[in-house]
Amino acid sequence: MVYPSAERSGRLSEAFENLVLSWPNVRVDYRRGYATYCVGDRPFAVVDGMRLVLTDLTSDAQEALENEWFVDPFRTETGVMETWLTVCITPDELESLLPFVRRSYETAREVSW
Repeated sequence: MVYPSAERSGRLSEAFENLVLSWPNVRVDYRRGYATYCVGDRPFAVVDGMRLVLTDLTSDAQEALENEWFVDPFRTETGVMETWLTVCITPDELESLLPFVRRSYETAREVSW
C-alpha cells in the first residue's frame, strides 16, 4: 500500500534511498503513513514530504544538529516526539545532512543488535 505522505515525499525519498539503502541491514518500511528507514527493526530516519526526521541521535548529536540546522520536534496527528528532530530539506541539501543521518543510523544499529 502506498500512503499519501509517501507520494508527497517522492524526490526526497528517492534521493535518501540512493544514499542509505546500500548501508548494512537498512530497509524502508511504511509506518503510520511515513516512509521509515530502519536498521533491523529500529527506525533511524523518517521522510515525510520535504521533512527529514532523525530518530536516534545522541544528545550530543542533537545539540550539534540544532547548531547547524533549524530543527523542530517531530509532530504527528497523535502527539509530539521531542527527541525525534525534524529538518525541512531539499534533495540537493541532503548530502550536507548525511553525517547526522549516519550518526542516527549508527546509534540505531548499536541498539538493535
